[in-house]
Amino acid sequence: MSVTTGTGTSASSAPAASPATSAARSATTTPARSTTPSRSTATAQPSATATGTGRCAASDLRAKIVTSGGAYWTGAAGSRGATFSLKNVSAKACTIRATSQPELVNGDGFVLIRGAAPTSRALRTLRPGASFTTLVVTSNLCAAPPIVAPVRVAFVLGSGSGTVTASAVSATDVAGVPPCNADPKVHSGSIRMQVWHS
Repeated sequence: MSVTTGTGTSASSAPAASPATSAARSATTTPARSTTPSRSTATAQPSATATGTGRCAASDLRAKIVTSGGAYWTGAAGSRGATFSLKNVSAKACTIRATSQPELVNGDGFVLIRGAAPTSRALRTLRPGASFTTLVVTSNLCAAPPIVAPVRVAFVLGSGSGTVTASAVSATDVAGVPPCNADPKVHSGSIRMQVWHS
């Protein structure tokens, strides 16, 4: 279709549409090439890094009581305290909770005192060959079953990672059993630990 202008020349509407159509095509194709790949790459890398260090299994760790000059459990009125170490014996770094659930375990496997489960989800990374230590305090064990040596301390790791039981100082060790300073007919007892630290 032609339109007659004031000067008597004619202009076609079709050629005028061609530049606009070309510009529209250019505008719709350029953004699609520049945005999507960079977003995909940015989200993939942090995910791989976050899963690089797994949780320690009980088989990765060894616990033992720390002795100093032959002494280990120290006593006060109604309580006993000792330092324990936890070592990563595996070939890889792994994480544990900042605190575990401590237990005082009789020589026959019966749990004499069970401590509170940790409420914090804070984690500590333990590198191969490295160790953490903590102070464990037991107190006021009353109406307990017969004590069977050796009495040891165990640490429940949580999150399905198992339990690590500290090695005994000797086959006759019962030094971690605290005296009863309450009603001897009522079962009671307490065990608590500090945060694992290097």
